[in-house]
Amino acid sequence: MNATQTKVLRAVLEAQVSVLQPTGYQDDLDQITQDVLGFLNDAASDAQVLVGLVLDTIADTSLGAFWNWDPARRQTWLRELSQAPLVGGKQTRDLLGVLLSLGWLVIYSRPAGRGLFWKTEKPPTDPATGKPALPVSVPQPPRPDLTGPFAVCVIGSGAGGAVVAARLAEAGVAPILIVEAGAWVEPKDYPSRDDFALRRCYASSGVQPALSSAIPISEFLEHGRVSTVNVLQGHVVGGGPAVNNAICLRIPAPQPAIPGPWAAWQAAGAPFGYDQLADAYQMLETELALDPLGVDQCCGWRSLLFKPNGNDWGRLVIAMKDCLGCGGCNTGCQFGRKLGGLGNPRSFLERARAAGALVAAQLQADHFQIQDGQVQALVLNDLANPGTSIHVQAKAFVLAAGPIGSTAVLQRSGLGLALPLGQRASANVVTPVYGVFPNPPDAPKDPGLQMCYYAGTEGELLRETWFHYPGSIAVSLPPWFQDHLARIQDYARLGCIGVVVPTGPHGNVGSDGRLYLALNDDEFVLMKQGLLQAAGDLFGAGATQVHLAAKEPVSFDAAHQPDLEALLEADLSDQGDLNLATAHPQGGNAISTDPAIAVVDAKFQVRGAQGLFVADASLFPAPCGVNPMLTTMALAHLAAAQVKTFVA
Repeated sequence: MNATQTKVLRAVLEAQVSVLQPTGYQDDLDQITQDVLGFLNDAASDAQVLVGLVLDTIADTSLGAFWNWDPARRQTWLRELSQAPLVGGKQTRDLLGVLLSLGWLVIYSRPAGRGLFWKTEKPPTDPATGKPALPVSVPQPPRPDLTGPFAVCVIGSGAGGAVVAARLAEAGVAPILIVEAGAWVEPKDYPSRDDFALRRCYASSGVQPALSSAIPISEFLEHGRVSTVNVLQGHVVGGGPAVNNAICLRIPAPQPAIPGPWAAWQAAGAPFGYDQLADAYQMLETELALDPLGVDQCCGWRSLLFKPNGNDWGRLVIAMKDCLGCGGCNTGCQFGRKLGGLGNPRSFLERARAAGALVAAQLQADHFQIQDGQVQALVLNDLANPGTSIHVQAKAFVLAAGPIGSTAVLQRSGLGLALPLGQRASANVVTPVYGVFPNPPDAPKDPGLQMCYYAGTEGELLRETWFHYPGSIAVSLPPWFQDHLARIQDYARLGCIGVVVPTGPHGNVGSDGRLYLALNDDEFVLMKQGLLQAAGDLFGAGATQVHLAAKEPVSFDAAHQPDLEALLEADLSDQGDLNLATAHPQGGNAISTDPAIAVVDAKFQVRGAQGLFVADASLFPAPCGVNPMLTTMALAHLAAAQVKTFVA
């Protein structure tokens, strides 16, 4: 940010915090500004471009007077500016919304703002001891000698990479090296602040806008709305399982009358049967000792509203043990209760380490050196020593960097001309719906396990209970000053249902290493149906008002229920009206028997690159229709057997 942009940013933030001052709120405006700048510095370049554009627009349109006005005038002026359909060819209202949402994220992540709405900051009690739970320490070992050669090098330490490494290490394959682009963060050091957690544990601060087409962001803006799906990806040792909600759902078993997601996998040439996948599911569930009733013990009142009891709701199976219900799942579990990532001996990553696998952090896979169809080496960028590259040699390489990361590595390795890289990408796209409950009950857990129950049809439309800290909730609410305050003030009374729509395989991962995806027309219709269902769920549970996660204020009172469908259609004409996100990108390197589709063959090996295997969600030849972690682990289990045979 240049000096003028920083000056405008501070003035915008001052206008925002002035809305809160009647509540008794006080904080350091200069430090808030620095926190926002730090967040942007770690975010994706597209986010920086968007914010820079709107800051320049404010400075230019106000003729440099914006920061001299009082905060109330700034609010009014920004509202008026946002009503202009286009300023300099840019969608000003959407861009202003991005800027304001970022401000709210930081404001409510800081103790002063967070404390306005959520008072539970003390450590949760460990029921085993009756004392405050202790954060878990897992010190980082020295970086291993990378000169090798290794038997196997695994790229990525998340759901796929950890399973492959554990299977091979426990089978006696050695030496095994796991390289991870993210940093080694001990569980005790996971930040509880939303903004700090995003910066430390997520790729690009959790801000990776997936656009609908592969054109530069500046040109994209010329075509209309800033319509994006934000992509959340773990970027820390342990990957997704360290920071996701650890939901373990199977692809539903095929049924004659119900095609389901598996039928799409079959049609796309999946080179294994459902029985093989089911066997892998069963083995993983047994090893993790998953408890189908576990969520009942650690959910907050918001989830208890939908506890299965002869209704349409079922229990989410979560990879956790003795959860404390602190609500910090997406900021990383400081107490080691997740069965993934660092800190729990049942974690596949910890099992791999215990069996001798070595882990090296802050090493980004750049490309493979391939000669005569044989992988010779992996070239890594040393993020701890910028400008330094490292060559790693191994008998076999297992790529498990996720749908976006793995595809980008293969593109940079020069395989894009021979293989359909990046095709058939999909995602589970989600938007939250909030209900205001006038008399929320007391609950032993606050806010409780983030996700507990679900309803709907796998592969078509799911509704899942969800809740988080104020900063994360704030970014999905309309950002406009008093409209925003009217909704965030209800934080303690809000319940939430996330509406999940799995897209078809019509997206792609570009050669620039980013996801291009949007809901198609049918999927947007399905999303609106899910919003209606979620609103009905919330009203049925006693909510007096429902708020959508929309860019403009969209709320409905209980009295509106008979007209809800018509009102919704009037308020939502475009998916750009909603705040959409995904933590579940899938596809890009399909495993298939169909050469027109296949990047990876039946042995989990990249076609034309002997010794290079893939073991992550980029393998999905079609969407899985549910949370993909368990299926990713199951495929990694199958892949490990092929790698073991190759290196034997």
